[in-house]
Amino acid sequence: MAPCFRFATFSSLAGVDPRDDPGEGVPPSDSLDLWPVLAGINGTSPRTSAALTAATLVVGDYKYIAHQPAVHDAAWVTAEYPDGNFTIGPACQPCLFNVRLDPEERTNLNETEPDLTAKLADELAAQTHFQTGDDHYSGPYTQCMSLANFTSAHRGFLGPLCTKGG
Repeated sequence: MAPCFRFATFSSLAGVDPRDDPGEGVPPSDSLDLWPVLAGINGTSPRTSAALTAATLVVGDYKYIAHQPAVHDAAWVTAEYPDGNFTIGPACQPCLFNVRLDPEERTNLNETEPDLTAKLADELAAQTHFQTGDDHYSGPYTQCMSLANFTSAHRGFLGPLCTKGG
């Protein structure tokens, strides 16, 4: 179980309402109660979509990417990889793939499925406030540092990555 789901799941097991008021400018928790799935009561996850990044959303069989540059990270490789043979995938803005029918993401459905592309773009925009770094946070905690910098500065210990600015 991903750490983001522990809050709602453990709150539910403890009999506590997991919907909290995070305060002004802070988005609500994206945690979901997975106990019915873990306990075998329900075999269907309550999550129907997942924003993997601020530019990528997966809903059912579809993967929407707001913008994909033609870079080495978006390459198709041979079965003998890393033999040096690969093909850089085409850039697309946006990209829409049916990952069940096209697991290699070679056929961009953006032009043939414009309504679905628009719908997933809207859903991604609605979900990006849950993405760290792209959450449009407007509260007082604005002085932030990366996890790597924080742990380096505090001899490996974790703590608040953001403090009140001012």
